Amino acid sequence: MRKIALDFDELSMNLDDDQREVRNQLDRINEMLRGQQFGPRHGSLTLDVTIKPQSTTFSGTLRRIIGQLNAWQA
Repeated sequence: MRKIALDFDELSMNLDDDQREVRNQLDRINEMLRGQQFGPRHGSLTLDVTIKPQSTTFSGTLRRIIGQLNAWQA
């Protein structure tokens, strides 16, 4: 059971880390694109991505399961 609790904790942290990493990568890409000219009108290009927050149902269920596993361990 301890392994399962650790896996769920890791999953929760990885979801947050992944969102942060995607945003950081997009910032780096957009920085490289800044000042570049594209097309015959010399327009600009930026990448804009909407990252939806985690479903509250999913997040709540994940937190509840982690809490239950931790309580069971204690």
